[in-house]
Amino acid sequence: MGDHSKTERFKLGIVLSWAKAHPKVVSAVVVGVVGVVSAVKPDFPGAAVLATVHAVLGA
Repeated sequence: MGDHSKTERFKLGIVLSWAKAHPKVVSAVVVGVVGVVSAVKPDFPGAAVLATVHAVLGA
């Protein structure tokens, strides 16, 4: 069980490092997805999602 957890953490680290290296791409995708979801579901907390992404990426 411990080995599986380490593998998942490693994959998450790879994804986060790629995302921090390409913040414009990640931000553009997130803005697009949040825009679509907000159009379908107006009560979706889009501003909170965008703020979280920008905080994680340091953008």
